[in-house]
Amino acid sequence: MSIKNLLVRLAGITTAVMICLLSLTNMASASAAQPSFISPTGTTTGCAFLTNNGHFLTAMNGGGGTTDSIRTNETSIRSWEKFSIVGLGTTGYAIQTSNHNWLTAVNGGGVGLGSTDAIHTNATVTRSWEIFQLVTLFSANQYAIQTSNGNYVTAVDGGGRKSETIHTDATRLGSWEIFTITCGH
Repeated sequence: MSIKNLLVRLAGITTAVMICLLSLTNMASASAAQPSFISPTGTTTGCAFLTNNGHFLTAMNGGGGTTDSIRTNETSIRSWEKFSIVGLGTTGYAIQTSNHNWLTAVNGGGVGLGSTDAIHTNATVTRSWEIFQLVTLFSANQYAIQTSNGNYVTAVDGGGRKSETIHTDATRLGSWEIFTITCGH
């Protein structure tokens, strides 16, 4: 084989490897792209948020609370585990409980360890603290939930808790910040 042919083959292999690496990088990176199954400007109902260890977010009493208002210990979907996601166009999303209250990231996020009220479920109107971004991750229906101040919602211990269940002070994504969202329940 001539040097010229060898160089041509090597260039082709290098190009193929670079394309593969770029594809993998794009798959693993988070983006704020609109979830394909959630309307960017309408309401998507019957949505459940599954934590990374197989528990669902629950709005206690269907919403309306300020202390321990969200739990992460349920393993099946009933009415309190169903939320509506309202697309606000380019602004983000508002998340509504089964009793038609809105999820609120207290202080717009940034509430952490030892808190029982990082998320409230008693808002009756949406303001900045009730607006979230759903950050698309690497697997089907997996998202990070970003608060209005840019922090991420965390299911403490990956879920399975009745108290001090949620933090909103994460600045980086780990397994506790990943939620699988399914709708139509």
